[in-house]
Amino acid sequence: MVRVPSEVIEELNRSLGVDNGVVEGFVVWLLNAYLVRYPSVGLVRLVIDVLRSGDARAVRFRRALGIDSSIDVEVNINDPLFARLLTAVRITIKALVKVGVIEYVEDRCCEPCGGLVTKVVYMLHRGVNSF
Repeated sequence: MVRVPSEVIEELNRSLGVDNGVVEGFVVWLLNAYLVRYPSVGLVRLVIDVLRSGDARAVRFRRALGIDSSIDVEVNINDPLFARLLTAVRITIKALVKVGVIEYVEDRCCEPCGGLVTKVVYMLHRGVNSF
């Protein structure tokens, strides 16, 4: 089981305004249930999966962010609830990167898309037992 330092949980509590227990539960679910099953996943796919998850830890995390029902959320960056969840998940991922539990990789594409920048994010679960 991957454990995250309490300082990271406290930092996420301050950043997200979410109770430590809720944050810790979400991080445990992310590292020990979700990323074990999907070791490489795009950020938007992860957010959609968090939105649709029936796991109690993901549900509590969503509710703490003001998302009472996933039915009310449109999977669209312009939906304020989806944007809030995307931001919260991104902040969580960046905090976990800082302590080396996961990797966050951005890939910029130039061709054949005509120079548009495309972000692809992979989260790689590392076999860290504890800190």
